[in-house]
Amino acid sequence: ESSAARPPTSMQQERIVMTIFADKTYVVTGATSGIGLAVTHALLSRDANVVAVGLPDEQLKALANEANDRLLVLEADVSNSEQVNRAFADAEARFGSISGVLNAAGILKVVPIGETTDELWQSMIQVNLSGTFHVMRAAAGALSTAGRGSIVCIASELSLVGQADYVAYTASKGGVLAMARSLAAELAPIGIRVNSLSP
Repeated sequence: ESSAARPPTSMQQERIVMTIFADKTYVVTGATSGIGLAVTHALLSRDANVVAVGLPDEQLKALANEANDRLLVLEADVSNSEQVNRAFADAEARFGSISGVLNAAGILKVVPIGETTDELWQSMIQVNLSGTFHVMRAAAGALSTAGRGSIVCIASELSLVGQADYVAYTASKGGVLAMARSLAAELAPIGIRVNSLSP
């Protein structure tokens, strides 16, 4: 067997992964916990620049303590489109062009439909669905300039299957999945990939 036919070793694979992300800039929403926090640390470990976006709380303060030349921590509520647009402007001002966006901000409350108030419904839709839209729109604008990049949205397995007491949440996450499909078709011709994950 020739050396050209041998699969890369784990060390070679790691070098490839490091090269893919090194010196590129990624915006991560919901960056202070769960998937968002894990992705923030994974990108930093691969020498990427990360713009970590979250709500003003103790978790954001803790992440801000890690800030360095590669990590910019920004306070923003994704349900507010002006704050999202400002975060993207700050990201580009600090690092230049953006290569990718992880849309991980979201909220969950398990409540039977009879106890789902208008306020709860609106907050779930505003954060999970409208917030994702605000980030997607800002990301599409930022990535279109470069004509390349990737947008990843976090949906949910409940985007695909129903479960009792999750009506508001499933509605919001089902919308995320639908938006991702639509935006993928819209942005593919200009070289931007859009995907959603349903953990």
